[in-house]
Amino acid sequence: MLQQAERGPADSLRLDYNPQVAGDRLLSDLRGGPSAPEIATVTPLVNAAGRATDPGHHSSQPLDTAVVGVPDGAITGITFRERLPGLTNDAAVWQALASDPGYVVLDGFFGSTGGPAGDYYDPGDTLTLTDPRTGRSEEKVIAGVLSNGLVFYPGTGAGSTTYPVVLSEQATRELFGTQAQNASALVRTSPGTSPDALATRLQGEQLSSSLVATPIESDIRRQFDSSTAFFRLMQGFLALGLGVGIIGLGVVMVRAVRERRRTIGILRALGFRARTVQRSFLWESSFIAVEGIVLGSLLGVLTTWLMYANRAAFESLEGGFPVEWTSICVLAAATFAASLLATIGPARRAAAIRPALAVRVTE
Repeated sequence: MLQQAERGPADSLRLDYNPQVAGDRLLSDLRGGPSAPEIATVTPLVNAAGRATDPGHHSSQPLDTAVVGVPDGAITGITFRERLPGLTNDAAVWQALASDPGYVVLDGFFGSTGGPAGDYYDPGDTLTLTDPRTGRSEEKVIAGVLSNGLVFYPGTGAGSTTYPVVLSEQATRELFGTQAQNASALVRTSPGTSPDALATRLQGEQLSSSLVATPIESDIRRQFDSSTAFFRLMQGFLALGLGVGIIGLGVVMVRAVRERRRTIGILRALGFRARTVQRSFLWESSFIAVEGIVLGSLLGVLTTWLMYANRAAFESLEGGFPVEWTSICVLAAATFAASLLATIGPARRAAAIRPALAVRVTE
């Protein structure tokens, strides 16, 4: 077994490989192979496939879990958002995990159905972990909830629906027996080494071991960028819709001025001032803009509420239905101001119409 070193604040790579092919040879190659100078520390993880009850009680069916056994004292830099009372810091949680096989730590998304990360469970809650091969079960106590459990997800990261349950290496081997094998590892690169370049190189060197090297920071950034791109696309559609609506309002007001030219001339001949004509067109466009803003806002909030109320992903979200009133008000004010800017030109043209020209009848 590769000698362990105390971990730094963050890992750079997650390695997944075929234990039947690689065995302990892969760990030896990482320590003494061509890429060894670029690797600071390696922490092998013990992996097994298990099933667990849902501590959040959203499902009565057992959940597929990726059981991860961590060597004692090998991980100290991964943090927790919640800890068991009495465990004053993150290192104390990892120490409790190493000293008591009845403790586990979970990711905040454990058992979620695709919605936001809610408060599904708390440290001190229990779950039953089962080896599906033998049927052996043990009750475990949650010692902490990870701030970010991405490094413990198998293969493709947090998009997986197989949730990780982290135990000590000894507890994993005791419950799962020969099924528990070293099938993954966490790697911290040496200073100045690019994790992406090292990942590509390691996959080429260990092709026979079916090695998949995932740069953790790049994977997080990729998932964040994909989510951001989706919201940017939605914002683009919103901006396009608003732009079309505002331009349409301007076109309607231009046509209104042309079609009411004779009426405006008669009103001016009867003594209506130019400012009054201009103000009447601005009031008309303001009414149309406010009507569209109010209807759009109400329909948007209603549609969002229907999605929130009827989708299982949001069942455990605490705090009620959130409405971003500040964002809605700012967007409504900006839309109203843009609508007035689009119609102030036609309103001025209406006010500038000369009565004598407007009422003249062409033979």
